[in-house]
Parts: sequence; structure tokens; C-alpha cells
Amino acid sequence: MSKAELPKLPDDFEGNLRALLATPPAPHGTAGSRKTAPKPPAKPKKQAKRKRYAKPAPTGTYAYESAPVVSRKRKVRKKR
Repeated sequence: MSKAELPKLPDDFEGNLRALLATPPAPHGTAGSRKTAPKPPAKPKKQAKRKRYAKPAPTGTYAYESAPVVSRKRKVRKKR
């Protein structure tokens, strides 16, 4: 690239900096670009098989199931 082909910028340093910072960065893959390559898409995860639930124990297995039901009697309030 010869010197004549280069774009001529005015001698305004602050204006040049503002113009350079306003331009988006070069896309990935171009020479001099510091952008990283895009990540490949994630692999789909393997579907887990559904686990079957455990069957409940047969009725009468536990002691509290065969215990007699005791109902509490209410206390009678004293009359004044």
C-alpha cells in the first residue's frame, strides 16, 4: 500500500481519537483482529430415563397402623 493510497486525516488529534473509538472492532478472522472466534453451539444433553417410584409397604407393616385409636377427652371448665 503506497503512501498516496492511505486515507488522509486532518491534524486534529482529539477528533481522530473520537473517530477511531467510534468505529466497531474488526470482525474475527481478519488480519490484526483481536476478537476471539465464536464458541461452537453446545451439544444437546442426553435425556435421562425416568426412574420408577418405589412401591409403598403393604398395609399393616408398621406398629402404629395396628395401635388402637385413643381419643382425648375435653376437660370440663369449672363454673364460677
